[in-house]
Amino acid sequence: MFSIKRGAFVATDRGPGGFTLLEMLTVVAVLAILMGILSPAIRAVRRKAEGIVSMTRQKEVASGLQEYAADFSDRLPQSVATIGTGEYWNWTEPMMLTGYRERSPGLHRSMAEYLRDYIPDPRVLSCPSAPRPYPYLEQAWAAGDAWDHPGTAPVLDPVSGNTCLWWGYTGYLCETGRMFHGPTSPGGGGRESGLVMSDYLGYDHWRNPRQFSSCERFSQAQVNAGTLLSSALWGGTAETDSEPNALPAVRVRAAYLDGHVATYGPEALTEVQVIWKVDSGEPYPAGIGPGGFFIPREAVR
Repeated sequence: MFSIKRGAFVATDRGPGGFTLLEMLTVVAVLAILMGILSPAIRAVRRKAEGIVSMTRQKEVASGLQEYAADFSDRLPQSVATIGTGEYWNWTEPMMLTGYRERSPGLHRSMAEYLRDYIPDPRVLSCPSAPRPYPYLEQAWAAGDAWDHPGTAPVLDPVSGNTCLWWGYTGYLCETGRMFHGPTSPGGGGRESGLVMSDYLGYDHWRNPRQFSSCERFSQAQVNAGTLLSSALWGGTAETDSEPNALPAVRVRAAYLDGHVATYGPEALTEVQVIWKVDSGEPYPAGIGPGGFFIPREAVR
């Protein structure tokens, strides 16, 4: 019912819940304001929770590697981030969970064949902040060397994850012109790094040319949808130069063989490029190949 007061209509009827229209509009306005205030705080809490999950997962990976080494004469698994066979092989992106093929007899192409008994849940090898996990992650981990994507031609397929696995890996350090050597045993030695795993942050990846991409969301990032053989990532849209100007403001978590996990800002990172020619250590030319990958500078010896 409406009553007339001073020439204007005033709502006096109450809805089924006992509110007038004006009261309902007021509640909606207050809720909208509260959501605007709370949304940044909610996002910050979620990012912090994802960071804790990521660090826990990386600790599990380091622990699994230690257990593996204890059972295999103090040696870590071989890297599966290679392409080609025999003497005609080279490195590929360190995000590989299942490689293209066995590099030589006796070496597995799937990391699962090495670590399935020590890391039964493959989700610990992925970043929780990525847009979405690889949909066939568990099936590929269970299949190991026999993995073949059901939606592709009958040829054994690789799987690329959203984190970087550094044990047994060799790359080119752009800052110094030296080689990065991932650990091959718990004791390390020589120039071997203790770094075993890190969040992915890269530049000029084949799926996001001449731009930054990451498993962590950053300003102006959009979703780079996964392919049949690779995981979804966050990709930048602002950087279009032939060389990166400045790293996006993301935090990269990295795990070491001794079990500790640390977090690094852009200023503490250095670039590793994929080696194209194994004999000389020459990296892929700019604009060709998997691009660059950023790791903590303190992980370089």
